[in-house]
Amino acid sequence: MDTHAPPTGTAPRRLLQSTALATLVVLLVLLGFALLLSLRNVLASVFLGLLLATALRPLMSRLQEGHVPRFVAASVAMLLLVGSIVGLIVLILPLATSQIGSISAALPQLYAGAREWMIDSPPAALPADRLPPGSGAFLGRARV
Repeated sequence: MDTHAPPTGTAPRRLLQSTALATLVVLLVLLGFALLLSLRNVLASVFLGLLLATALRPLMSRLQEGHVPRFVAASVAMLLLVGSIVGLIVLILPLATSQIGSISAALPQLYAGAREWMIDSPPAALPADRLPPGSGAFLGRARV
């Protein structure tokens, strides 16, 4: 009799324990992802708040060194940030609208050119001599 052999039933029990542990780990990871997914709006708000606080801290510190109250310093910093964003929008909006107008005016010509190019180009997947009968009408041209 071998004294180093494990007792009977130990190997299946160890396999069952490791399988249960692996299943538990996978379920906990999936639960963590589900939790992150459900809290994504809250996490995004917290991240943006921290980013904003970090970005405005130097300006607020400078204002507070000049003996400006904290509330006034925070208000001035936020007004400067909002004013900068509004100023960028005011500068970019007329340029964007004119470019959108130009693109929308040129779109019919671009579409017609692209359609004409696709009709005139031979099919890459199937040579023209192997096209089934009647497929030329579907492609917008007579059979080659």
